[in-house]
Amino acid sequence: MSTTLEAAAKSFPLKGYPVRTDSGPAAKAKSVLASVHEHATSYADNVPNILGYVDPDLTPQAQSKFRDDLLAAHHDDLSARFDGLRSHLDAADAEAAAAAAPYKPVLDPNDHAQLARTDQAWNNVIRPQLDKGKSYEDAISVADDDGLLAIQRFAPSLVASETPTAQQYRVPGILANLKALSDRRVVDKATGDAKAALDEDATTRSASAAARQAMDAIESARPKDVRAAALSAKRAAFAADATPTQLSEAEIANANRGAHVTASSGKQAQSEFEAITRQAMSLADMIAARAKG
Repeated sequence: MSTTLEAAAKSFPLKGYPVRTDSGPAAKAKSVLASVHEHATSYADNVPNILGYVDPDLTPQAQSKFRDDLLAAHHDDLSARFDGLRSHLDAADAEAAAAAAPYKPVLDPNDHAQLARTDQAWNNVIRPQLDKGKSYEDAISVADDDGLLAIQRFAPSLVASETPTAQQYRVPGILANLKALSDRRVVDKATGDAKAALDEDATTRSASAAARQAMDAIESARPKDVRAAALSAKRAAFAADATPTQLSEAEIANANRGAHVTASSGKQAQSEFEAITRQAMSLADMIAARAKG
């Protein structure tokens, strides 16, 4: 008697690190990135095994179709899980952005006093530095809020005018880099609550972007490329201090310092994270639910 698709699916579960829904936005985004890494790893492990799945009761033609159906259902399961992770990222991004917003300079075309200040900052500070051969990076590294807003206001037209026609395609990338440098300057010169909120926002956005990019790469990868995509996800998580091991070590360190929990709960945190429970929802659950629908 041949194996059903639902029964075969039980052999290929997907695993993911638990999302820290009760944490701040940066910790939440990092836990999502860790979950993407683990989902990608288990998916990459499962794909070649699904492609080599053998049911001796099936004809060669039926066997090929069974593998295709099983792989398609497995990919659907992964995509559904990633949709849930993206929702967590949306929430983390929004929370971090809202907390940081009051501390970010914003260009207001209706604020005449601000327009006057940015005119002065551009003409008396920023543009003279550029004319003397200094780079935008140099100017941004010492700019105050008015200087940063002046660059936002006047740099796009100057960059476009100084870029050869054949290289205009580079302008968006140059401006994106200037914005990233300006955002970093806002964080670097902040203090107290402002710095905490801006740091949280920057860390959240970085982890969120890495997680989204990794999910897109895994979902679009051909079967022969899923291992490479999974390794890229692992590298992204490691770079963001967001592998399960790194997150466990950070939680233990926070517990021992009493940063988020009492010192007496340090041992409990260590025990919990040394025995991390993985989410292992079976693909069979999705297939069964789809059949009932």
